[in-house]
Parts: sequence; C-alpha cells; structure tokens
Amino acid sequence: MNQRWLVRQLITYVPIVMLIISFLAYTAFFSLAEMARHSTEQVNALATERLLQLVDYSLQEIDKLVIKELNSNAPLLRYFYAGNDLEESEASETIRSWTMLNPFIHSVYLYRTADDRVLTNSLHVPLSAFTDVDFLQEQMERTESGRWTNPRMYREPSFQEKTERVVSLVKGVPFTNGELGLLVVNVKTSALEQILRPGSDDAASLVELYDTNGTAFNPQSPERSLKVLTELQSSYTGWIIRSGSAPFSFADYLDMSMITMVSVGLLTIVAGTLWFIFAIRMNDRPIGSIMNRLQAATVLKEDGPPRTGSHELQIIEAAIDNLVQQSLDYEKTHEEDVTLRRRVFFHDVLRGHRIVSTEAWRKEMEQLHLAPGSHGFRMAVADIDQDSRLYADYPQRDKNLLKFAMGNVAIELAASAKLPIWVEWLEGSRMGILFLDDDPALSSVVLDMLERYREWVQHHLKYTVTIGLGSCVKSSEDILATCGQAEEALENKMITDVNQVLVYEQIVQDARQAPLHAGGSFEDDTRASREARQYAPIVEQIRRYIDEHYTNPDISLTHLGEVFQTNPKYISFIFKEQLGINFVNYLTDVRVEQAKRLLESTDDLIPDIAAQVGYMHAVSFNRVFKKVVGMTPGGYRSRNV
Repeated sequence: MNQRWLVRQLITYVPIVMLIISFLAYTAFFSLAEMARHSTEQVNALATERLLQLVDYSLQEIDKLVIKELNSNAPLLRYFYAGNDLEESEASETIRSWTMLNPFIHSVYLYRTADDRVLTNSLHVPLSAFTDVDFLQEQMERTESGRWTNPRMYREPSFQEKTERVVSLVKGVPFTNGELGLLVVNVKTSALEQILRPGSDDAASLVELYDTNGTAFNPQSPERSLKVLTELQSSYTGWIIRSGSAPFSFADYLDMSMITMVSVGLLTIVAGTLWFIFAIRMNDRPIGSIMNRLQAATVLKEDGPPRTGSHELQIIEAAIDNLVQQSLDYEKTHEEDVTLRRRVFFHDVLRGHRIVSTEAWRKEMEQLHLAPGSHGFRMAVADIDQDSRLYADYPQRDKNLLKFAMGNVAIELAASAKLPIWVEWLEGSRMGILFLDDDPALSSVVLDMLERYREWVQHHLKYTVTIGLGSCVKSSEDILATCGQAEEALENKMITDVNQVLVYEQIVQDARQAPLHAGGSFEDDTRASREARQYAPIVEQIRRYIDEHYTNPDISLTHLGEVFQTNPKYISFIFKEQLGINFVNYLTDVRVEQAKRLLESTDDLIPDIAAQVGYMHAVSFNRVFKKVVGMTPGGYRSRNV
C-alpha cells in the first residue's frame, strides 16, 4: 500500500495539532453556552412530551383492545350472560391471549355479578376468596369506570402470591351501567418505567412520573435534587411527568469557567503526550485488523469456513457481528412472512375476495416460492367428521399439532404420487387441498391419493374425514368454482354417509340418472305408494323429530335410520311420498325459517345463529341462506329489522 506511511503520519500528528487548536478555540465555547442551554431545554421538552405520548399510547392501545373485545368477542360476552363451563374456558383463553398480544398487560380478570365469581386466566374463584377483593368492592361502589387508576399494590392469585405495583383499567359490562360485571386489566408500573428509562439510569437526565395525587410511581427510587426543566400533564390519565437534570454544584459560573479552562489546558498537554506513545503502537495493526474482520464477515455470510484471530478494535468487531446477526434475523423473518402471505392469499382466492388472472397467479406463486401450475387446478376439501368431539377432546395447542400432522401427511402422500398440492386449513375443521398441476387424465391418481389419505386418518387418528372433490378447471380465475363444487359435494354427506370421498361430477351424474322412485315398475311404485300411506304416522314422527332436533349438525338420513330403526333409503322415499318434499330440502327450510326468526328478533352474531340452527360453518350457512332466500343473512337482517 503506497499511501500507508502517509496515512500513518497523518493519523499520528494531525490529532495533536487539532488538540492545540481546540485549546485555543475553547474560549469561544462559552459564547455559545446560552444557546446550548436553550437548545437543551427545547430538546428536553420535546423528549418529555414524546415519553408522555408513548405512555398514553401504550395505555390507549390496551383500552381500545378491551373495548373492541367487549363489543365483538362472542365467547367473552356469553361468559357474563351464560356462565357455563364452556364459556368460562373460552373467556379464560381470550384474556390469556391478551397478555400475549400486548406485553404491557400484566394480568386480566373478570368479575360477574350474577354469581359473585372472579375469572382469571387460570382460576375461577368466589369474590370472597379473591386476593383483589378490596379493590373490586371499591370499584363497585364508584359511579363511573373506564379510567386508569393510580398505582396500587396487587397480590397475584397464585401459589406464590407475588405482590406487584400496578395501575388498573376497570370497565363495566355493559359500558353504560356495568350491571353484569367488571373487567379489570392490570399493568405493572415497572413496565411504564421502562418506557421512561429504556436504558441505564442516567443521573444527569431525570424523568419521573407522578399520579393524580402527586405521588411518584416509583417510591423506592432514591431522593434526588431535581432541577425541573419540563412538567406536563396527560389529558388521558391525568398523570404528571417531570424531567430535568441534576443542578450544578458550583456557586459561581465564572469560577466554574476558569477551573474548566485550566483543566482543559492541562488535559490537552497530557493527552498530546500520551497520543505520541499510543499512536506509535497502534499504527501497525488497525488497517490489517479491520480488513481481516471484513473478510471474516464476508466468508460467514457465504457459509464458508470462519477465520479466527484477535485484534484490538472490539467496537468494530461487535458492530460487524451485529450486522451479520441482523441479516440472519431478516432472512428468518422473511420466511415467516412468506408463510403468512401464503395463508392469506389462499383464503382470499377460495373465498372470492380476489379473482386472480393467469399472469397475476404466476407472479404471486413465484413470490410465495410455489409451483404456479401449468395444466389445471382441482380443489378438495377435507372435513373432520363429528368435529364437536375434536373441540371437546383437545386443547388448542393439541388441535394445532393435530392439524399440522394431517396437513403434512397430505403433502407426503401427494409427493409420493407426484402430485403438486397446496394445503391450508380453512375455517373450523376443514382443510383445503389445491392440486396445482391437475389434468382430467390424472383423476384416478387424485382419487387414489385422497382415498389413501382418508384411510390413514381413519387408522391412525380417533376421527374420520369426509372429502369433497371438485372438477378440474383450466384457469386460476376458476379456482373459486372448483372450491364451491368441493364444498357442495361435502353437503351430501348428510344424505349418504361420512368417511368417504364425494366426487362432485359423480354426484351430478347420479342425480341426473336417478329414477323418480326406488322401484323399477309401475306396479312396484303403486305398491310402494300404498305402503307409504300406511306409514304416515312414522313420517309424522320423523317430521316432529326434525322440527325438534334441527339444531343437531349431525342429523342425516343415516342418523334418522338409527333413531327409528328403519332403512335410510326407505325413510327418504316415504318422507318424499307423504310430504311432497325430500328430506334435505325440508331440513333446510326448517333451519332457514328459524334463522329468519333469530335474525329478526335477536342481536346475535351471524356465526352464533348459524350454530343455533345446526350449521357448524358460517360459510355453509351463508351459502344455503342466500340460495333459499335470495340474499345474505346480513342483508335480510338489514331489510327486516
């Protein structure tokens, strides 16, 4: 390196010259002292205002979350109205999720006035046995709620009974009078202190938060003489924030100036002398050390063998390590983002939120790292039979693990059959399987793969699945159509049976070729009609049973055959002969009429109404309601209420 010696000389002597010039120019510093002081006060005011905004914003986010959940979370509202074990479990799971969604939330509990009980994320105890009973009784006596309290001591209802200093948000349920109960959210004051002092405690810059009574949030902090520069009060909480700096110990500003000038002069001489010694020793290693570290970082990024070595520039080394780690973290975050985008795009396409052209589909698949598919598409929907048992037998974590295993098995079976697929779980217990490079000639291969998947689930799990398979489509714009066919095929499991693969094309063909009656001749039809009239009392019993048990999502011809000890096909025939309408249409009419009544007379959410009339999936309910009535449930409610 030709310029190495020149660079070394500049590094050695230029700092000495700069130190001497700095000493001569130091006298000009005090002319700017007043301007610096004003600037410091302005910066302090802006920083203090920003800290107060951060505190208010953090608490307002929690307030908005509580309001949103109390307005829209059906399981949480049902807990205050119903109060059985299922609602208690769902409500407990809901408030537990809040602590994971918002790291500032320390704890949440619900108080229900109907039975004087308190529900936390892990306990359900009477009010008298709750550790925070005094606070709850005080809040029940107050006429207003919804504001953050001043700091208080809160003893956790656990085995250790740890005591924390918290501020609490109390919301009445409902908001107007709170007659159903209270919702209490606790935030530790230490979490708010972390906002004010995210780093180490600096004695030269002090920030303190006081409640509405003027009491400091951190009473254990040592008493310090604070020169207050800024004091602001929050319009949201009413709390006060004060910031400033420690006062100077010098009585006379001029004396301080003289002492400072002399000290700087002496330090300049000492620093210049030491620099000569230090510069000579440091000149041999810095350039080589920096280059070695940069090369090591480059090799690490390329997954090559790491180089070892030691050098003195530890700050640069730590910075490079930090950059490398950030790069690795970014790659990991990118992979997680792709997974989420896949799930969102899958749901948007299958629910008709996005109609994607062929070119747009190809670009989207490239971004999602998936094969775009060149021949055609076919949709299959696998539905877990009797999924109510699934929700009763497994907690949420085990259900997620079960769904993960079922999805991976489908991918492995498809890979063994050389079928590219895309698997995502839809709402509830339904899993969507999109064949990306399908062809009508591969129908037998697809059916064989789905049959092997159904058999695997039946043999290895406690449940069975019924699979609906749509027809093959050529364009990505028609994926919604094949998805609708698959779901429509699934609806026929009420007529046929569960634990099978239902092919939409075969169902349509059978419907076109089916005779009017089960018999083959006019004499047989006449005899069957006469026999049907003889069984009119049975038909009436079946009709009454349907009217009383239409809320059961598992009701079907097979179910009726088991109840009345009669062949399901014969029940279908005599039902149509006596009432002039087939079983499926009659059941649909009963459910739709009950849904109309609930839409007109209640404020229940549409998914809740769907469950009340026997539909496990709100999507199926919306499609059937629109087909019968001619409009969606929401549109019907808007028109008739």
